[in-house]
Amino acid sequence: MGLEVDSEEANETEELE
Repeated sequence: MGLEVDSEEANETEELE
C-alpha cells in the first residue's frame, strides 16, 4: 500500500517521500 499511487493519494495515505 502506498506505492499504488504515490502521487496524490500517497500524500494523504502514507507520506512515502
